Amino acid sequence: ELGGHLIFVDSQEENEFALLFLDQLGMIWIGATDEVTEGEFLWADGSEMTFAAWDVGEPNDYEAAEDHVDLHISPQGTPVWNDWNGDTAAQNFNGVAGFPYLCEWDHDPATTIAEEATDEP
Repeated sequence: ELGGHLIFVDSQEENEFALLFLDQLGMIWIGATDEVTEGEFLWADGSEMTFAAWDVGEPNDYEAAEDHVDLHISPQGTPVWNDWNGDTAAQNFNGVAGFPYLCEWDHDPATTIAEEATDEP
């Protein structure tokens, strides 16, 4: 409703920005998926991906069940992507229920709330 969505990582700079969160979270769920067509990863809004930072051997669709993407730190210390099974989001990760994620907004949600509050009935 407020226009937010899982982050779309469109550049190396955004990929490295996520490092700020990876130190605390270990890995995060980002907004890419190949649920519509296996092997064709798109952003959740259907837009084409123009940047990718896949880890070595990824995406691999392990057990034909990986349609979502996580961002994590490789053993070499760089931010890389892995396809994973979205059903694991309901499980515990690092002792926390669910799977960490990072969202972004196409506009300022506070502005949207303020605009909606001033709309006349």
